[in-house]
Amino acid sequence: MEIKSLQPAMAELERVLTWSAKTTGINGQRVVPTIQTRGKRARCGGWFAPDQWSTREGQLCHEINFSAELLKESAEVIVALAIHEVVHLWCHSMGVKDVSKGGRHNKNFQEYAEILGLVCAKPSDTYGYGYTTAGEELAGRIAKDCQPDVAMFNLFRLEVEKAEPKPKTPTRKYSCDCTTFKTKVEIVAACLKCDSPFAIVG
Repeated sequence: MEIKSLQPAMAELERVLTWSAKTTGINGQRVVPTIQTRGKRARCGGWFAPDQWSTREGQLCHEINFSAELLKESAEVIVALAIHEVVHLWCHSMGVKDVSKGGRHNKNFQEYAEILGLVCAKPSDTYGYGYTTAGEELAGRIAKDCQPDVAMFNLFRLEVEKAEPKPKTPTRKYSCDCTTFKTKVEIVAACLKCDSPFAIVG
């Protein structure tokens, strides 16, 4: 058996997160980076979840996850996602509400994301300002200062194939001489009461 390890990717993600947060003053926050599948959440590149981990001594730690499917993207995209999640951590540390219960990223998120150099697309759906990319200046700093090593992201999870929707079975109305009823099952029979065959009506 040959083991393909995610350790290089994890080490690089840890370094990238540290770099992404260095201007925010949140160095005291305890964070556990993870790599998990996004499953059926197509737009989910990652997430921030507060107080999801604990040490054996009872110290709570936040989770910043990178979707396993995202690791196939460019180094700039991966670092931009790290910064996106650091924005959530930053807002959480200050008690700033940046996302609604439904996942909509609000103007507070936009404000702090832009401070760190992200560009937020105009809201087009329930995700709000959550669609972010690296602005030109940030992209330059990522390449010059962060220098992410894309070779560390040599493994990525394949996308979940979407199941074909099952065709809907139409409801038919059947009638005999004594009754009428609806069913999705095709009926080829006669009524035991009136002895007349069931026929589709309407």
